[in-house]
Amino acid sequence: MSHRVYGLDIVRAAAILTVVYMHAILNLGIPALLRYSIGDGVSIFFVLSGFLIGKILLNTINKPAFSLRDLTKFWFRRWMRTLPAYFFVLSLLIIYQVLTSSNHFSNYYHYYFFTQSLFYNGAALYPESWSLCVEEWFYLIVPVVFLISAKHSKKALLFCILSIIVVCSAVAVIKAAPLSGHDEWDVYVRQATTTRFDSIMYGVLGAYCSYHGLWKHRKVLFIIGLGCYLAITLYYDVFGFTLFLKYFWLPIQSIAVLLTLPFLENIRTGSGIIYRTVTFVSVISYSMYLLCFTPFQIIHSKLSSFFHVNSIGFTAILYLAITFGGAYLLNKLIEKPFMNLRDSYVPKKQQRTPKKSVPT
Repeated sequence: MSHRVYGLDIVRAAAILTVVYMHAILNLGIPALLRYSIGDGVSIFFVLSGFLIGKILLNTINKPAFSLRDLTKFWFRRWMRTLPAYFFVLSLLIIYQVLTSSNHFSNYYHYYFFTQSLFYNGAALYPESWSLCVEEWFYLIVPVVFLISAKHSKKALLFCILSIIVVCSAVAVIKAAPLSGHDEWDVYVRQATTTRFDSIMYGVLGAYCSYHGLWKHRKVLFIIGLGCYLAITLYYDVFGFTLFLKYFWLPIQSIAVLLTLPFLENIRTGSGIIYRTVTFVSVISYSMYLLCFTPFQIIHSKLSSFFHVNSIGFTAILYLAITFGGAYLLNKLIEKPFMNLRDSYVPKKQQRTPKKSVPT
C-alpha cells in the first residue's frame, strides 16, 4: 500500500462512512434522536475525486507533446476503474427487475449511458447511481475542454476551471429558486449532473493550486476548512433546510473540504490498527457505495421474507455484512482484476524494444 496517501485515504474513508451512516438511517429505522446530519459524503467524494483527477489531467496536458492519445489513455484508465463494478451490479439489478416484474430490459438502457439523472435524479431502479453520472460525464467532457484550453494557453486552464464553477453554480441557483423544500431541492439540484460539476471542479482548482505551488499555511487552511464543514453541518441540524442552505450549502461544503486537502495530502503513511482500518475502508469504498443502499434493500427484503424475520438486529447484521463483506468480495473479484488488467496494458508505442547501442 506504499503508493497510497494516508491523509487522502482518511478523507475517502470519512466520505464513505458518512454515506453508509446516512443510508443506515433509511435502511435500519434509526431512532429520531440519532438522525442528525453528518454532512454530505458524496460532496466529499466529488471534491477528492476532482483533486486527484485534476492532478492527473494537469500532469498529462502539460506534457510537451500532449495529444489525443494521452486523452484516450486517461479515459481507458478511468473507465477500467469505475465501469466494471458498476456495470456488474447494475446488470444484476436489471436482471432481477426483469425476472420479478413486467418491465423489459429496454426500460433500463439509459443506466449504461449515464443519462438517468442529467437534469434531475430519475434513477428509480438505482437511485444512488446519480453520483456516478456526475463523475462519468466529468471524465468525458472536462478533459476535452482542458485539451482545447491547453492548445491555446496554459493560463486558460484556470479561466476554464473558474468558468465551469461559476456556470454550474449559477445553474444550481436558477434551478433552486422555484423549489420549496429539501426533497425537491435534493432531486433537482443536489442529485442532478448539470448542477454538480462545480463540486468536482473545486477539487480540480485545488489540484491546480497544488501543481503551481500556490498552497500556503496548510494547517491554518485545514482548521478553517474543518471548522466551516462542521459549522454548516451544525447549522442544518439546528435550523433545518433554510433559504440560506438552499443556495449555499453545497458550495460552502465543497470549499470546506477543499481547504482540508493540502494539509492531508502531506500525511503520507501511518501505522497500527487505525491505519489498517482506514486503508481497508478506503480501498473498498467504491464497492461499498455500490452495494449499501439499493442492493441491500433487495437482498434484505428477500431474506427477511424467506426467514420470516425483520428485527433491527437482523437488519443491522445483514447491512454490515453486505456493506463491508460484500464490498470486499466485489472489490476482490471485479474491481481488482480489471485494475490489474488496466495496469498491465502497455501502449504499442511503449512496447517497442529499444535498439541496442553499438560499442564504438
